[in-house]
Amino acid sequence: MQGNSNSLLFRHITKYFLPQIDEGALIYHYTSPLGLKSILEHRELWASDFAFLNDKSENRYLYDILKLTIEDKRLSSKIDSEFLIELNKILNHRMDEIPNNYYRYICSFSSNRDSLSLWNYYTKTATGTGYNIGFKWKNLIENFELTEEQEIKCGKVVYDRNEQVRILEMMVIGYNCDFATASSEEDRIRVLSELKSCLDILSAYIKHPAFMNEEEVRVCITQKITSAMPRKAKYRESNGIMIPFLSINFLSDAVKSISISPTSVKEISEYGLSGMLMDLGYSGVSVKASEIPLRN
Repeated sequence: MQGNSNSLLFRHITKYFLPQIDEGALIYHYTSPLGLKSILEHRELWASDFAFLNDKSENRYLYDILKLTIEDKRLSSKIDSEFLIELNKILNHRMDEIPNNYYRYICSFSSNRDSLSLWNYYTKTATGTGYNIGFKWKNLIENFELTEEQEIKCGKVVYDRNEQVRILEMMVIGYNCDFATASSEEDRIRVLSELKSCLDILSAYIKHPAFMNEEEVRVCITQKITSAMPRKAKYRESNGIMIPFLSINFLSDAVKSISISPTSVKEISEYGLSGMLMDLGYSGVSVKASEIPLRN
C-alpha cells in the first residue's frame, strides 16, 4: 500500500478502490441556461471546493461507514491491536471535524443522460429549463492542465452499502499489514498519515444510498494545504457566500451532445441551441430534448 510519494498515492487511489470509467463513455454535466452559455463560450468547467458542497454530511458519511466496519468482530479480529487503537483515533478525530489536509475541488457529472431527479434540481430557475452537456470522457481528461502541487482523481461515486464496506475493509486490511510490518516508529507514522489522506480523498466518492439515482461521476482535484503555498483559487458568489473554485478547460471536440430538460417548446429550443453551437465553433454535437413526459 505504501508509495514513494503522495503523488503516487493520489494517482492510484481511484484505480484500486473505485469503479472505473470507460475511456469511450459519455458523461453528462447538468447545468442551468446561464451555466450552459458560459461553459460553451469559455470552454471551461468549474470545480468547486468540496467543503462548500450542498450536502454538508458528505464530509462525514464515509467515517460513519468506517465506524460500523471496524466494529464488526469479523474484521476487528484480523487487525493488529495497536493499529486498531490508531484507527479509532483517526475515526474519532475525523468524526468531529471536516478533513483539512488538502483543498479538494469537485466537478460533478452523471452517467445518466436523462435523469428526472437532476432535471428537477437544475430546472428550478426563472425559465424552468435545464441542460446537460455530454462529454467524451477520454477527450475531456486528456487536456486537464494542473500545477505541480495539484493531483487529479476521477471515478464513479459508490452508493451501495455492501460495496462501501468492501472497499473500506480492503483498505483497512492493507494498511494494517503495512503498519504491523513497519520496521520503525517513523514508518508507522508514515503509514497512518497515508491512510488519513486516502480516507479523506475517498470520502468524496462514498455517498449515502439515498443519492444513488444521481449516478454521479466526479473529478476531484486536490492540493495540499501549506502555509507557504497560496491557494490560487478563483471565487464565485452563491447565496452571499464566496465559494473557491478551479477552472477546468476543455477542447471543443470533448463535447458530443447537449440535452434539454422536458419542455413544451422542444423544436425551437433545439433549433436555437444548434445555431449557438455552430456559431461557437462546435461540430458534430447532437442536440436532443428529454424523452421524459412534461407535466402540465
